[in-house]
Amino acid sequence: MSERPWDGLPIGALDGLTDDDKKLLCTLGIHSPNALNWRLIHDPTIDSALNQTDPTTRSRVVEAAARYAVRRAGRIVSRPAADHLLDLMIAAAVLGIMFAVSRNGLRPPAAGHRALIVQAPAGIAPFHVITAGDVALTASDGASSLWDSVDQAVGRYPLAYLPRGAAVERWALSKGQPLTRELDGLQIAQIGLPIDPLLEAVVPPQIIALASASSTANVYVTDVYVLGVEKRGDVLSTTVATKPDNMKLLMAAASSGKLTPISSAR
Repeated sequence: MSERPWDGLPIGALDGLTDDDKKLLCTLGIHSPNALNWRLIHDPTIDSALNQTDPTTRSRVVEAAARYAVRRAGRIVSRPAADHLLDLMIAAAVLGIMFAVSRNGLRPPAAGHRALIVQAPAGIAPFHVITAGDVALTASDGASSLWDSVDQAVGRYPLAYLPRGAAVERWALSKGQPLTRELDGLQIAQIGLPIDPLLEAVVPPQIIALASASSTANVYVTDVYVLGVEKRGDVLSTTVATKPDNMKLLMAAASSGKLTPISSAR
C-alpha cells in the first residue's frame, strides 16, 4: 500500500504523542504527519494496529493527526491560489480524520469482546511468555482492554508481575513479534546501557548485538534479546536475555560502562 508523505516533516512534529507512540508509528512505516493522515483514512488495518498497545494510544494518535490537519488546512486563507490544491487535500483529510475518530475512538466494543483474566495459579511473572493456559476470557468487568481471543495475548509477556485474577491490559504486554520458546534456557538480567538511537528504536522483543572494546578485552555478543527498555536519566535501563556464558561477558562489560549496541539482527 502506497503512502503519500506530502511534506518532509517527521512524525515527531506532531504534538501530544508519547515516545512509545512515535516508536509504534515508525514500526508501522509511518514517518510523517501526512503519511499518518493518509493511513488513517485509507488503511483499514490501522485500527487494529493501534489497538494492540496502550488503550489510550489510538485516540491520542488520531487527535494529534487531526490537529495537524486542521493547522495545515488553515493555511488556505494565507497562501496564493496556485498553492491551494495541496491544502484542499489536507482539508479533505480533516474530514477523514474526524471520521477515523468516530470510527476508532467512539465506536462501542463489539458484543463478542471480553476481558482477559490471569488464571495461572501463581500469576504471570515478568517476561514470562504467555501460553493459552495462563489466561482465560471472561465477561468484561471494567477492564480497559477487550479481547476477541486468548491467542491475541499468547506469545507476549508482561513487564511486571500479574497476579491470578488480574485483568490483562494490552499496554502492559510486549508489543513486538510474539515468542514461543525462544527464551527457554536463556538468562534474563537488567543492564545499564548508554543512550543510543538504535536501542531507543527497538520494539521489544528484538534481537541485537552488543559490543565493548577496552585495553584488556574485546566483547562481541550476538543473539541478545532486548525485552524491555526504560530511560533513567542518562542511561537506558535495558532488560536482556541471552545464554548464561554470554550474560557473564555482558555484565562485566556493562560494569565498565563501555557496552554499546552496534546492530539490530531483526
